[in-house]
Amino acid sequence: MRCLTLGDQPVTAGTPSPLSDRRSHSVMVAPKTGTTVVAGGNTLWRISLAKYGDGERYSVIYDANRNQIRNPDSIFPGQRIVIPSKAR
Repeated sequence: MRCLTLGDQPVTAGTPSPLSDRRSHSVMVAPKTGTTVVAGGNTLWRISLAKYGDGERYSVIYDANRNQIRNPDSIFPGQRIVIPSKAR
């Protein structure tokens, strides 16, 4: 078996190297999110305007809720939807 040295530490095949790619051990951080319950008469545009100050950002809310909103023009009272943070 071939053995390499890195400084004073031997490194062999199958042994993780101190120089190995550490991204595989990184921690994934999710953006802050909140939720809201859709009230009668609400639209994604109105919710986006209230939460972000910009109705055109409704697609951020839609993208975060694709698992339950099939059509962004059709949301229903009582639905609980995720509202991502403004950082997105």
